Formats: sequence, structure tokens, C-alpha cells
Amino acid sequence: MDDGLPGADRGLRDVVETVWQPGEATMVHVSLGAGAGAAAETYFVLPHPARARLLLPADNLTAARRALGAYRGLRTAPAAAWARVIRASVLSSGPASRALRRLQVHAGPGAERLLPLLAAELGRSGALRASLAVRRPGPFSKPTLGLFDAAGHPVAYAKVGRSPVTDAMVRQEATVLEALHGRLSTVTTPQLLGRISWQGHPVTVTAPLPGQARRLTTEPLEMAPTLWEVAASGELGDHDLSESTYLHRLRARIESCAESYPELADLLRQWCDELSATAGSLRFGRSHGDWVSWNLGVHRGGVVVWDWEQSVPDAPVGFDACHWYFQRARLTGTLAGAAAAVGTMAPGLVRLGVAGEDTTTVADLYLLDRSVGGVEAAAATGVDADLLAYGELARGRAGR
Repeated sequence: MDDGLPGADRGLRDVVETVWQPGEATMVHVSLGAGAGAAAETYFVLPHPARARLLLPADNLTAARRALGAYRGLRTAPAAAWARVIRASVLSSGPASRALRRLQVHAGPGAERLLPLLAAELGRSGALRASLAVRRPGPFSKPTLGLFDAAGHPVAYAKVGRSPVTDAMVRQEATVLEALHGRLSTVTTPQLLGRISWQGHPVTVTAPLPGQARRLTTEPLEMAPTLWEVAASGELGDHDLSESTYLHRLRARIESCAESYPELADLLRQWCDELSATAGSLRFGRSHGDWVSWNLGVHRGGVVVWDWEQSVPDAPVGFDACHWYFQRARLTGTLAGAAAAVGTMAPGLVRLGVAGEDTTTVADLYLLDRSVGGVEAAAATGVDADLLAYGELARGRAGR
């Protein structure tokens, strides 16, 4: 990528590289103020290219403010406060907005751009604008675009794959949404509106979330009917763990890590073997895969659930609840603390239909699954900051 992005962080560079594919036909650069020449697309970079979090359409301040205000009920208190400050300060007027850096996209004759392709997929002849979340780089990060009409009203949401791993996640979510939308009585899932290909990668387009949805804070052990409905939408049934499709897939994932981390793979294999030998029959069904407060909302008495890209139809029932407590503890603590949180909540899994004698097994299986995922991420990126902690977790479980 040419360096029209001086001082830009890695997350912003990844978004630019994936969404606009800079090259001979398309140039992307950051400037202070309007810049020179007519740009095909222009975005405010908030708060700054060196720590970018969000790109907002810069050609219409009213639309930018409205886009920033969308889904305010789903935000955490700090995120909502940040948005209010931005809207009331640098987005309050034209003169104030001149202090913001702008990302400009210049497209030459014949250059293909993602935004017009998305507009065509949605059958929209009018202008389509986008806001783009900028996330911390990682093996599972991918550009996400909120799509708005000219006035800044939400019309759709798009995810863009950028690697073999994220391509599979984007395709998986589309498959799950096709299967589930409108099928669940108390759970609302986004409607899949379309699929396209962009520079060899899949892009899914979904309907926007309900504008009046509010963030869900109820813990999973207090919402058994909802989690049961999700589980029953998959391949619900009782099976011996050792003969399950889930364990077969988990073993394959462990083997895929063996070349990069053979000693750790041995520990994971031993842990898996011991659970398989002692578990017996467990209940399996659909797992959302990332059941956390920032993927959940409430609307009209039901639950709105998005980000189904890690969903599988045949996980042990109880995994989603384990994930909630693990991730909540992990946000502010260590991996060991998160594992302890799962162990503490495990007896409560009986509320979700897990047999009392199986709760510890389900919790241990979840922690094994998370450990395998951590090793997979390290193998994919070469970044192994958490490997020592995962190794200690596996060493403490294997051979008990």
C-alpha cells in the first residue's frame, strides 16, 4: 500500500487495504480538511488516524451525526458518552469539523469500488454511504460497514472477508442466518439480504438491527428458554462424546496446531483424550459461538442476536453460557481468572438442561475448546502472547 496514510495505525491500514484495495486505479490518503480534487468517497477518521476507531461519511454532517447516533441503545456507557462528545464538538458544524482528518478515496476510470457494488446488491439507485468500524488487528478481525441512505438512516450492514480464516467466518454466518431468520419465536436474527464477492473474498449483506433495540445485560443462566431455543435450532440430541461430530472436529483442530506447537498440541490431545474417555453421553445442539453482551439486545420483549459467524449446530449444550462468563472475566482479568469463572458458574448449567453430573465436563470441554482456539490464532498469526497461559491451563487439566 502506498503511504498516503502517514501515522495510521495497523487497524486503519487493514481496513483500507481490504475495502479499497489501493493501487494504480484507486488511491487512498488522509488529509487535514477537504483536500484537493474530487474524491469518490470521503470519511472522517475518528478520533485520529493513529488510534482510529471509526470512519464516518464526511460529505454531509447531518448524515454523519445521524449515523453516529444509530444504535445508541446498544452501546456501553463509555461508548455512548464518546459518541455524544464527538457529535456535540467536531461534528457540530462545518468549521469545527475542519479539525478532523479525512480519508479520501480517489478512483480512476474503470476502478471498481465496493460501495457501488453493495448499492447494486441492495437495489438502491440513490447514494449509499458507509460508516466503518476500525478494530484491533487480529486473525479474526474483518471490516464491517454500516450502510446508510443519503440522510444517514441505516439500510444494511456488511461484513468483508480478508483471509481464509475470516472468509470462512463470513460464509458461515450467512449460512446460519439463512437457516435461522424467522424460525425462532423469541430470538430475532438479522435477515440476510445478499452475498457478493469483493477482490476474491466473500461479503455478506444483512438488514439493519432494530433501531430501538437496547443492550441486553441479563446473564445467560437467567435466560434458559432463550438459550434452549438456540440450542434446539441445531442438531439437538444426546450422544456419546467420543462418537460425536463435535469431538471429531475438535481433534482435527488440535492436529492442525501440532506442526506449529507440538508440545502444546500434545497437552491438548491428552486433555481431549481424558475427557472423551470419562464423559459418556452429553447433550448437543446449536451454539451461537460468541454469546456476549455486545452481540445481544432486547426489543419488543424478545432477544436480538447478531454475529453468528462462529455458530455450529452440534456443540455441547451450555457452551454459550460458559462463553459469557469466560469473556466477561477476561475483559478485566487473566486467562486463569476467566477459567476460574467458568468453573464457578458450571453448577448453574443445570438450569439450561445440562445433567448435574455433566456440568463439570461441559465446562472443561469449553475451556479445552477455548485453548485450542487460542493456539489456532497463534499459529495463524505468529503472535503467541497468550500461549504460556494456555499451556498452563492445559497442563493443569491434562493428567488430573
